[in-house]
Amino acid sequence: MKSKLWRIVPVAIFAFCSVMFVSNGFIASAVETNIAVLNMRETMNESNAWKATMKKLEDKYAKDLEKRVKAMKDIEEKISLKGKMLKEDEKKALQEDYFKKKNDFEQLRGNIVKEEREMSNKIINDILAISRKIGQEEGYSLILEKGSNVIFSIDGLDITKKVIKRHNEEYKTK
Repeated sequence: MKSKLWRIVPVAIFAFCSVMFVSNGFIASAVETNIAVLNMRETMNESNAWKATMKKLEDKYAKDLEKRVKAMKDIEEKISLKGKMLKEDEKKALQEDYFKKKNDFEQLRGNIVKEEREMSNKIINDILAISRKIGQEEGYSLILEKGSNVIFSIDGLDITKKVIKRHNEEYKTK
């Protein structure tokens, strides 16, 4: 009974909204609607600010990450090569060292993810602000994120390239 109700409710809501839209069609026609779409993923990938952020993080952490991975691999090799020849306390010390290094590595990776998230949130907010500006300047009443809930749009609605260009221009001046 409950599963049937959950199937009927969305259909009923859709039907009600459709009737309201058709019966109030004069409201929709009274306001001209200009819609645009923005591909946020492409905008981020083509953003000079994003590219610089990723480069900065790589420069800051790459050597440290490589060094930590190498240290863990060295311990793994020691244990696998000399495992049976090691005394129990030596083997235990190596395993403890390995887990300590692994925990340090995971903590560093977590810090990198946190820093990347903070930096990307700032870039996303900048992109959204630019999108709003373009929307106001060009008279859009609605900007949708392409790929999120947009299944299809014609190329003329896509403002992604404009947003990328403006964002990259503004990034140069900062």
